[in-house]
This record gives sequence, C-alpha cells and structure tokens, in this order.
Amino acid sequence: MFRLTSGIISDVDEAIRSGVTRMRALKKAGVSATAYKQIQEMAVQGIEPYAAFVRGLDEAEAGAEATFVATIAESKDWRAAAFLLERRFPEEWGQKIQVEVEEQLKEIFRLAEAILPESYYTKLLETVAGTATGGPGSQAAPAEEPPAGNRLN
Repeated sequence: MFRLTSGIISDVDEAIRSGVTRMRALKKAGVSATAYKQIQEMAVQGIEPYAAFVRGLDEAEAGAEATFVATIAESKDWRAAAFLLERRFPEEWGQKIQVEVEEQLKEIFRLAEAILPESYYTKLLETVAGTATGGPGSQAAPAEEPPAGNRLN
C-alpha cells in the first residue's frame, strides 16, 4: 500500500495549481503510475486519506483553471493563460476546429448520398474507408456513368 505523506500531498497540490498536469505532478512528487492506480482504487472504496487526496487533486485542477481564467480577465497579455487553458482543459477551452470539420464532412456525405446513384455513393464510402479494390484513396474509375441529372460538374 502506497503511503501518502503531507509532503507528497502539498507538492502535488502546488504543482497542479501552477498548471502542471496531474500525472506529471504525481511523478515529480515520486508517485508512480502504479501507485496512483492503487490510490485511485482505494479512493473509490472511500478509504482515507486516499479519497480525500483524489478529491484534492480535482479541487487543485479546478483552482488552476480558475486562476487561468482570472489571469485572462485581468491581464493585458492573456495569451499564456489561454495557452494553458486550451491544452490543460481541451474539452472546455480547446479550439473546436475538429468539430467544425466533422460537421462539414457530414454535410458533404448527406449531399453526396442525395445526388449520387447508390453504386457511386457506395463506392465513395468504400474508397474513404479504404475497402475499395484499389485500397485507400483508390482512383479506380466507376463502372458506369452517372445519369446526366446527377453530375456534380
């Protein structure tokens, strides 16, 4: 069983509040990934001081996020705090470019399905998935010409 000391607890808390990731803060304090897994298992069971330690990690991360937000709000040069927010908390603060691209691709596929003959649409899906005869990105010519009303050009 891993023994938590007050020094480890304060070192990890301080590192996380300054912006270091949880796992890096633990490593810096001498807590291995294996030991942290044991700590988490004991915390889930409600065993103290491990449960309080894990709650403290969550609180430290929330404190770091609040500090970065306050820095942005109060500073003329907020870029460093914004950088940290984007990378430490990507779900909340990261750029949403991937989501936009995914939405655009969905719309392209909806349009393709609406205007292409079924065999062409199937071939498109197979090619994108890399299952077409020629492999990923295959440029193999379709077996039939699309009807005149369904041409994209």
